[in-house]
This record gives sequence, C-alpha cells and structure tokens, in this order.
Amino acid sequence: RQNERRISVIIGNPPYNANQMNENDNNKNREYKAVDTRIRATYIAASTAQKTKLYDMYARFFRWASDRLKDDGIVALITNRSFIDSRTFDGFRQCVRNEFHEAWVIDLGGDWKKSGDTRASGGNVFGIGTGVAISFWIKKRSQQTKQSFGRIYYIAANQLVQSAADKLTWLDSHQLRDMAVEELIPDDRNQWLDLTNNDFESLLPLASKETKSAKTAGNERAVFKLYSLGILTARDEWLYGNDKATLIDRVTYLI
Repeated sequence: RQNERRISVIIGNPPYNANQMNENDNNKNREYKAVDTRIRATYIAASTAQKTKLYDMYARFFRWASDRLKDDGIVALITNRSFIDSRTFDGFRQCVRNEFHEAWVIDLGGDWKKSGDTRASGGNVFGIGTGVAISFWIKKRSQQTKQSFGRIYYIAANQLVQSAADKLTWLDSHQLRDMAVEELIPDDRNQWLDLTNNDFESLLPLASKETKSAKTAGNERAVFKLYSLGILTARDEWLYGNDKATLIDRVTYLI
C-alpha cells in the first residue's frame, strides 16, 4: 500500500559513505538489488569511469528517490558533495539532467581532502571530513517535452563564507531565491565545474570501458585493454589522516 501512494516531496539526509566505517557493522557487502539494478541501468550505463562509488548509500538514495517520485515533485537531500565534480559521477550528472526539469545545488564545501580547491574546502557544517551539499531536484513532467535537458543551478556558498559557523548563519539568513546563482552548462563529458576546452577526446586513450569489453582486437581503441581502480587500501580510516604522528601510531598499531 505504501508503494502505491503518490509522493510529491522526498526529504532526507542519507549516509554518505560507500565504504563501511566500522568492521563490526558487518554491512560492507549489503546489497539493495532493486536499487542497484537501476543504478547499473542509469548512472553506470551513462558513465565512462570506474563504478565503485556509485554504490555509495547516498547515490542509492538519490536513485531510489528519483524513481519513487515518478511524476511532478521535488527531491531535497543534504549529502556528500562529491557528485558535483567527481569524475566517477559523470553518468550520475547526465541522469540528473535527463530526469529532472531543474536541479539546484548549494555547495557547502568542507572536504578536507581538497584543501587546494576553494569550492570544496573550508569549514564543515557537520564537523566531518566529507564535503556537504544541499540539493533540490525538481521534476515537472509538463516541461520535459519543452527542453532537451534539465537546467543546473549552482550556489557556491563556500566561496562566500568559510567557517562552519558562518555557513550555518548564512543558510539561516538566506532564502534560495535570494542566493547568488550560477547556471551551469555541462560539457560533453558531463562535467559541471572546471570545464576544459581541448581536443583530448580525439586522441587515443590509455584505457577505455569500450576497449575493456571488446570481443575482438579490431574493436579495441585504447593503448591498454585492462585497467583497475589502482591503489585501494580498503581500510582508509586506518591509513589516511590529518596528523602525521597520529597516523604513524595508527598504522603501527594496525600492523
């Protein structure tokens, strides 16, 4: 009965991490078959990158919410900000434009791993190491036939205020319609930020998804047929940190 009810607004703050934070949670390999099938058919099918992070819980929640909304409505979530500029999320970004009339994104930054990026760094409103964004995705079926793709509106809050306290004060004192908004025009690779104007796509790639899955040598169009995620610790909580001395102690204890 619940699944048959029409829902027009979905609000949430889903978990942010693709990787299990505590081995005692015993949920690293937990599957959500219906949602994961939809992710493979949408975000992954439209992507040219490796796919692991697209099974992040917040990406799963976005996928579920997008499907559950069905017709007109709004998805409003506060989540990890990585979907904004991560290469892994190129297919995700394409699907947002395909499925929604408008997407409004307030980038609050706060990602300590991107200290050199003024959009992504700065104080974190939750006091965590993962960057944060607030999204309002609007679906208007009556408008879908009038435009080829949804429009992306971006608010770079982290470039206006830096500390976590100032960001919270700024959010409390501003309405969405009063914020400085930039309409983003994605490039051919579904990048929203840091757009490049070059002819790299015409060059022979080092590796590609198409070549990796090619059945014959004649269909291979890359230097290497096989590739992987590269260095993957599978225990980032132990092997990454802000303080060198603390990190050395942690790794020594682990070994």
